[in-house]
This record gives sequence, C-alpha cells and structure tokens, in this order.
Amino acid sequence: VERAYLGVRMGDAPEGGAAVGDVVPDGPADRGGLRSGDRIVEIDGTPVRDSDDVSGTVNAARPGQEVRVLVERGGERRTLTVELGTQPDQVSGP
Repeated sequence: VERAYLGVRMGDAPEGGAAVGDVVPDGPADRGGLRSGDRIVEIDGTPVRDSDDVSGTVNAARPGQEVRVLVERGGERRTLTVELGTQPDQVSGP
C-alpha cells in the first residue's frame, strides 16, 4: 500500500499549529518550500491545531496529490504548494 509522504519531522507549536523541525533534503516539503522553523497553521483549507492535524491530512491523501500549506515564517504568512511523495519503506532521518 502506497502512503502519502510530506518529508518533515514536526511537533506541536506552543502557540498552536505544527512546528516544522527537520526537513528531508530534496523531499516533498523541501521541494515545496517548507523550512525548519516554519509553523504550519493551515493545510488544504483546514486550520491546524497541532501536528496530528497535519499527519491526518497527509495520511488521508495519496502520493502525487498537491496540498496547500499555510505557514508562518518570520512573522509573515505564506501559502506553499507541496506535491506529496510516496512514503519510503524505511524512513531514515526526518
């Protein structure tokens, strides 16, 4: 079974949303413009309360699907488009 893959490690942001930690080099999130330190506040039009909201959206998607990710970076908000990849059999790193 192929599963969608974003290619980040994340946790819950203290102010709400999901805090992006490590980003897999040349992974879907990296190619879409996500950076370590970003705070994901919305994904595909749905507000993000915590990292589980991001995981749930990615898990419900399919590889190759594009998702719109609203992030906060340096006090500014920007919308990024990420084409989800296919979850590798063994995830090494983020």
